[in-house]
Amino acid sequence: MRIEVDARMLMAGGIGRFIRETCGRWVEDRRVEAVRLFGRPDELEPWLAGLDYHGAIEIVPWLDPPYRFRAQLRWLGPLARRRSWQPDVTLFPHYDAPAFKHPLPSVTVIHDLIQLQLPRLFPGWKRLLAAGLLRRVASESAHLVTVSDASRTALVRGLGLRPDQVTVVANGVSRIFTAGRRPAPALAAVERRGVPFVLCVAEHRPHKNLALAVRAMAKLPEREGWELLVVGASERDVRALTINIGCRGVLPRIRVRPHVTDAELRDLYSSAHSVLVPSLEEGFALPAWEARACGAPVLVLDRPWSQDLAKLGVTRVRSGDPSAWARHIRRISSEPRTFPPLEAIPSWDETACRLLDVLDQTAALCGPRGT
Repeated sequence: MRIEVDARMLMAGGIGRFIRETCGRWVEDRRVEAVRLFGRPDELEPWLAGLDYHGAIEIVPWLDPPYRFRAQLRWLGPLARRRSWQPDVTLFPHYDAPAFKHPLPSVTVIHDLIQLQLPRLFPGWKRLLAAGLLRRVASESAHLVTVSDASRTALVRGLGLRPDQVTVVANGVSRIFTAGRRPAPALAAVERRGVPFVLCVAEHRPHKNLALAVRAMAKLPEREGWELLVVGASERDVRALTINIGCRGVLPRIRVRPHVTDAELRDLYSSAHSVLVPSLEEGFALPAWEARACGAPVLVLDRPWSQDLAKLGVTRVRSGDPSAWARHIRRISSEPRTFPPLEAIPSWDETACRLLDVLDQTAALCGPRGT
């Protein structure tokens, strides 16, 4: 099978991990003859250098960021013509796929419908553009993939799709988070001081609801030494958010680490008192899965998207009241640390294999091999 992948978001958050963990396994799979990757050579080449691939790899340079109008024009122009071979199937790991002249057969991954589910958090123009592009791409793609049952339900209802048009391929948890199964020493300065810290792994985006984590910290007694460590957001954004919600006094108890390695993140999960996932909506909530794989207690909002997490032993908090979250954080102190069964934790091997099966089936039904 020859696969073409839009890899422009190779290093971007959860979507980037999805691309790396799936494509990185395909290039080592004997079923895959060739892979073409659209993206930045300065990102793709070092990443590929660390893989043991047997087939042909082709990089098509694309420096423009995703979700820009000029990207749609580029699909119609020279980029579309730079093909030394015809793919059996094209994968778009996010919905910034070509709305016109969509290549077929193709599979598009739509991780969530957050802009449509939480309209008050996004400006009207962004919602309209997202809705238009989502509907167009959904109708043009040969098949759609999403990462959870909750997201599949949202896609079927929100875009008027048939259930058989969408396949759930859950994200995985990297081996580094499931290996060892014992607390490891954290590398963060906050831990070296012996201070109990609560961890929140999230970008500064409206639906991540970082404000709730900050407000919950403000409800924890300062005399007990509580601190909040935010991983994934910038220090400037967290500081501005804290001031804007009237919690300036808690700033000395907040630490920020915009970037960490997987090994550092594993150590932080293992050493954190608890991990907060206060998101209003999520497609998969990967930090909750990773944290529980490391044995960390996890608090999440009780919402439809968090139902799948119940089997992991997370605490689903019904209220968005910061005082309620603070009470749950303090209660955890008296509970033993537990690990969920390994069979309850999905692996990226499973994710890559299932997605490759979807691509293969789509190519066989719609592509030259199926005619």
